[in-house]
Amino acid sequence: DMPTLLNLRATSHSNLAAVKTELDHSLRELLGPFLCDVPGFLLALANNRAFVGGSIAVAFLLRDLTVKPRNVDIFVPKHSLIDILNHLVTHENAMDRTPPLSEDATDDEFERHVGLEKLLRLRGVGERRRTVTPRGEINLYASLEDDALLPVARSWGTPAVSYVGPHQFGTAFPSLFFERRGLVGSCTQDDTETIGLDAQQDHKSVQKYVSRGFDIRMSPSQWSYRTHGGLCGASRGLCPMQPRRFDDQWAMSATF
Repeated sequence: DMPTLLNLRATSHSNLAAVKTELDHSLRELLGPFLCDVPGFLLALANNRAFVGGSIAVAFLLRDLTVKPRNVDIFVPKHSLIDILNHLVTHENAMDRTPPLSEDATDDEFERHVGLEKLLRLRGVGERRRTVTPRGEINLYASLEDDALLPVARSWGTPAVSYVGPHQFGTAFPSLFFERRGLVGSCTQDDTETIGLDAQQDHKSVQKYVSRGFDIRMSPSQWSYRTHGGLCGASRGLCPMQPRRFDDQWAMSATF
């Protein structure tokens, strides 16, 4: 598993090189089914300080062949969306299939569109594009900030707060992630429609991760071995609502 590999590479220069080779190969194998030019894609990510999240990142970190990603989710800084989109169009024959709001949209469709846009912004996404290549679906998420990982940090729950890039990878809640446990978080405000859409999206995500063997809970105290007298999980970095960083004492952040 990943923790074992990271410990192994610290034991010698030869093991360091062997683990790097294995991790590089693993990432390229996961991206290969969706991309014609994986090296070129990774270079584009590096040049734009972008990362891959979603199922690709989870499969890479878990090193589990049973996790079968259905698409690639790319997270980019707020000003890098067009650069990555142009790369996909030019080098991967991608077509932008982002569904527009129809001029004939009903009031309900319009309200739902506005609600989804609001939800995306609450999740840290300034703009989203859905592209389709001859090999599959690639989704682009432009951050509201210069940090591409803001939308990842505001994901539905702890398992999805994971990422992998050309040079770096990590997960914010490794003590839960590698035990296939997860906590649900929410970034919604007091807006009835947005809360409803948020709940729908979260329910789908929870179902997907449960099918992958994750035990998803609302609070760390729901696992008896983690209650510690009912203390708040924030003391151990296990509260999805507490301020965190991807490089803090509880996170796992590593380089290839």
